[in-house]
Amino acid sequence: MSIREFVRKGSQSQPNVAARALLLADALLRGPEKVFDNRPYAVRVGVYGVGVAVYQGTVRPALLVVGSPAEKPIGIVRESPVGALMADLVDFETYGDLIAVPTSAPELQVAPGDAIRKPKLGILGAGVKWTTGQGFLTVGHVAPTLGVAVIGQAGQIGTVVYANDPSGHGAIVEEDAAVIEVSSSVRRTGLFSSSTVPGPNDAVSVLRSGKPNAPASIMGSFQWLYMPGANGTYGEVYSTTMQATYQGDSGAPVMDSSNVLIGHVLGASPQFSSYVQDVAYQLKSVASRSKLGGIALG
Repeated sequence: MSIREFVRKGSQSQPNVAARALLLADALLRGPEKVFDNRPYAVRVGVYGVGVAVYQGTVRPALLVVGSPAEKPIGIVRESPVGALMADLVDFETYGDLIAVPTSAPELQVAPGDAIRKPKLGILGAGVKWTTGQGFLTVGHVAPTLGVAVIGQAGQIGTVVYANDPSGHGAIVEEDAAVIEVSSSVRRTGLFSSSTVPGPNDAVSVLRSGKPNAPASIMGSFQWLYMPGANGTYGEVYSTTMQATYQGDSGAPVMDSSNVLIGHVLGASPQFSSYVQDVAYQLKSVASRSKLGGIALG
């Protein structure tokens, strides 16, 4: 669970912060019994993500709140719309350290000029291998259709053999991932052999096609993130302290300061933050939902 690992790497954290954040994430995703919505329940009060974030040197339970007039993280009062909704679902008094992080609506990042040109535009992710083949990861919204050829700047890269795009799936928490198979005769370079979970304020960099790596720092780890334009909910997502990625960076690998893989770019909240989905979560989900036996980095 990336939130628990993220909290363990922080030098200071509030008591039981991971457990409380996970409980809150589940409650705000599902809402009260017998309430059905095609979006996470808390979106109705502007909450688009639930997890933990570092603020004033301490890791705390955190909400990503769209439309907040605040310019920096603030506490939640019971009389506010968010506080009233929380009080109906959890013991509000146990979240006195909760912060609301102001943000703009998260959005996917796809645009011209990147390494993957078709079926949609984005960037090739980490190399992977499985029992019967080899290839690369990218995000599912870049290559959402099985059997389709993936075209790069120099021609065909390979074929999509697994794809899951959460777009249009509403409140179902999912991986945004696709696997592109390449021929065994293709020599793949720049492969990652392992992955890690970042800690609060860790320095990371985004590997971008034809551009310098983009530096960033990790602010938080969120159990789920909702993107309204896609109507999709994304599991185990890291946020950065400021926007570091832009249109066309979807699928780009994100590394720590030792060049160990963390995950792949999903999108951003313009002028606020970029979002990265944990690669271990992506691979675990692909392994459980596909026939790509033994899929791993490499």
